[in-house]
Amino acid sequence: MNSPAIEFDAVFRRLGGRDVLAGVDLCVAPGETVALVGDGGAGKSTLIRALLDLHAIDRGRIRLGGRAHTERRARERLAYLPERFQPPYYLHGHGFIEYMLALYGVRRADAPVGTTCARLGLDDELLGRSVRTYPPDTGQLLGLAACLLSRRPLLVLDDPMRALDADARLRLREALAGYRAAGATTLLTSRAVADAGALADRVAILHQGRIVADASPAELPARLGTHDLESAFAAAVAERGRAVGRTRLRERPAPSAERHEAAGPKGEGRRAKGEGRRAKGEGPRAEGPEGGGRGTEGPGKGPRGKGPGRDVGAFRPQADARVGANERPARVRFAKTPPRPTGRGSQGKGPGIKGPQHGPRQPSRGPRPLPRPRPSALSLGPGPSTPRSPAPGSCA
Repeated sequence: MNSPAIEFDAVFRRLGGRDVLAGVDLCVAPGETVALVGDGGAGKSTLIRALLDLHAIDRGRIRLGGRAHTERRARERLAYLPERFQPPYYLHGHGFIEYMLALYGVRRADAPVGTTCARLGLDDELLGRSVRTYPPDTGQLLGLAACLLSRRPLLVLDDPMRALDADARLRLREALAGYRAAGATTLLTSRAVADAGALADRVAILHQGRIVADASPAELPARLGTHDLESAFAAAVAERGRAVGRTRLRERPAPSAERHEAAGPKGEGRRAKGEGRRAKGEGPRAEGPEGGGRGTEGPGKGPRGKGPGRDVGAFRPQADARVGANERPARVRFAKTPPRPTGRGSQGKGPGIKGPQHGPRQPSRGPRPLPRPRPSALSLGPGPSTPRSPAPGSCA
């Protein structure tokens, strides 16, 4: 008995606090084309990346032709087309095809390049142009042509129909039909159920990380009680949502019985007035000269202890007897502290006390005296311009 070409066995992958893959089980037989259909975020691309060992799985097993998917020899048998593929912009079409054939180890003379590219609508004039001038659908078709020319027995396509117009979709269907007729195995993902039904032998619906339905395009509507594939997809997704809701309801914890406990008359229950930690007039801070106090409505047995109660009136502010009923208390005036002088002069820069903004001006000391003239180095006597007066009592 031949082993499956692709086998997913209870694959789990947790990412961002949730199970992106929650136990995926899927087998693809050799020569079979299987379409994996699901909404955005269902886990399709994550499952494909896990198959290529680009994402590590938490639990489960993935095998390619009987080998573990982590072995390099197991992945040598497949060709992969990623989602929204665009070739390198610095190459032209012929250069990209030659580059991919060299990577796959296929000689250009042995590959039907012209036939395959013509089937996808890629003529010689288009292949001679730079890739940067291609529209998005042309780049996707060029990548598919490289995968078909690789001569690999297993083809993995991640949403190949995305960003394709009607003509490109028709050409893609014809090319994949010829590849399937040659006996190759294909696993593809898609969001459009109608395209998946036209391309695949089996349709597997992936929702919230689980396979919720797996059958041929003709058997799937009959199994779910619908008339077409779109209605069958909606029914499978809705049934999965109801099942998840019932599971969450069963796993929800029951409410605690302590929250509904209120036994006995007033003063005995847990929430009753006068009892527990919220009782009025009870607790370790309950002190009062009266003993009873306002607000003591029960015996009080809370975890904060017992007390004689407190008088609420004892904490009320008392009116000042010195102030009459119709008089207002005098305002208390505080002396203002003079500001600290921080300026210099009248501009207020640097330390100093001068200036109108730094308090009163200091009294002036008068004009500064002029410096006394020094005697000349050549004459120690007075100068000629200053007559010398005779000393008193002397004869002139």
